[in-house]
Amino acid sequence: REWVREVQAAGLRLRVVFDGMLEPMKEGTAVQRGKENAAKVHGTLSKIRACKGNFGSMGVSGFVLPWGVIEVMAEALALEGVPARRALYEADAELARECVAHGAVGVLSNDSDFLCMRVPLLPLNELRVGH
Repeated sequence: REWVREVQAAGLRLRVVFDGMLEPMKEGTAVQRGKENAAKVHGTLSKIRACKGNFGSMGVSGFVLPWGVIEVMAEALALEGVPARRALYEADAELARECVAHGAVGVLSNDSDFLCMRVPLLPLNELRVGH
């Protein structure tokens, strides 16, 4: 909530589009990512067990979104006045079209696919607002 408000205070209007259904041709990639995520979760749980409460020593990086988090995030964004919805399939093309149609500064994402779409990419993990 704080980050959204800081972005809005900086004069940026957010629009959020989440990925929708899995495209059939990308099923193999999704299965592989699912396996990688399962291994990541297993590794993190093992580290949690091993650290015995000293979480600073875990050295865990990356994350896996739990099921249902997109719906919760969409509701939270709506409470802050940010339009949020799901695309039919991948959100990339829809976001690129909206960027052009609304004269947006660019797309805030960590997905380099936008570079191929000739849409300005604003790396989400590098955006600094506020302080």
